[in-house]
Amino acid sequence: MALVFDVTGSMAMFRKSYTTTSSVSFPFPPPTAVAGLLSAIVGFESGSSLDACRAAFWEKMKGTRIALGILRSGTIGRHTINFWNTKEPKKNPRIQITHQFIFSPKYRVYVAGSIEPLLKPRLENGTFVYTPYLGVAYAIADPFYIGCFDEGLLKIDTGVEIDSVIPWRDGMKIDVSASGGAFKERMPFVMDSERALKQVVDVLYSPSPDRKLHLIEKGEVHVARCGQDIIAWFPEW
Repeated sequence: MALVFDVTGSMAMFRKSYTTTSSVSFPFPPPTAVAGLLSAIVGFESGSSLDACRAAFWEKMKGTRIALGILRSGTIGRHTINFWNTKEPKKNPRIQITHQFIFSPKYRVYVAGSIEPLLKPRLENGTFVYTPYLGVAYAIADPFYIGCFDEGLLKIDTGVEIDSVIPWRDGMKIDVSASGGAFKERMPFVMDSERALKQVVDVLYSPSPDRKLHLIEKGEVHVARCGQDIIAWFPEW
């Protein structure tokens, strides 16, 4: 079984860690952000009240796998935000940092694993333990439950169109012309309980939510039918 829900919001910001002076966002939530979203909904404790660097919920995410679809890519905008200048407060008490935001995005999240029984009633009733958000605390998320679906196995003989982003795996082939192009991002995939990055993943996605990536050979990636959608799963955490 796989649990499916949509999530939207007025804005989102998934900061690329290597950006400094100006904060630049990934175009959609990386797997680490999805893990945080799931943990907030079901109420997994992070331990950050004792130590800001703690992310204890990662221990409970083991064995869970996700897939992610982009239903609406949103529009990109840049705004300046005022922060306290903690380095030189006497020189200038505030500092302005430019942030890149995604406005009015919409994503579809597919989840499989032991977290499903905890996640389903929370989504059905709209009763989240912690406030879900899209990357940053002031980008409040609005999850909407779609349903639970059996996974249907697929044979890829002449190729198949994928409704989700695709984690790049060995032996995979994409028909770029039939897909109308393809973009690639390297994203954080999993962290440890101290928020240290343990693994990254390369992800392919379509330039437009209206176009699908045409997968010719799936290689090591797990492709399945979930409801009406054909998705590519990320590996288990």
